[in-house]
Amino acid sequence: MRRPIDFEDLFNRVSDNREFANKMLTVFFETWTERFDLLESLINEEKYDEFADAVHQLKGILGNLAIVVGFDLLKLLHEEARLKNPKNIIKLLAKLKKELMNAQSFYAKNLDLFK
Repeated sequence: MRRPIDFEDLFNRVSDNREFANKMLTVFFETWTERFDLLESLINEEKYDEFADAVHQLKGILGNLAIVVGFDLLKLLHEEARLKNPKNIIKLLAKLKKELMNAQSFYAKNLDLFK
C-alpha cells in the first residue's frame, strides 16, 4: 500500500530541515478542512473555473508537502472540473477527504521522524 506522505521526498524538498517540514505539515493539517469546504461550496454553486483554480492551488500545496495520494486525486479533480462533470467531482471529493484524513493520521503516527 502506498504511503499517503512521502517523507523522504518531503525532507529532500526542505534540505532535511525537519522542524520546518513539521511546521508546514502542522499548519496544513490545521487548515485543510477550510480549503476542502471551499471546494465543496464552489462545486455546489457550479463554479467550475473557480473550483479548478482552487484545486490547482491545493494540488501545488500537496505536491510541495509530498502528500502523494491526495496530489494524484487533485490531478483527476482538475480534469473533471474542466469537463464540468459534477458526479465524478463529488465522488473524487469524497475520496480526497478520506485520503487527507488518512494522511493526517499517518503524519500524527510518524512525528518521531521530525526529531
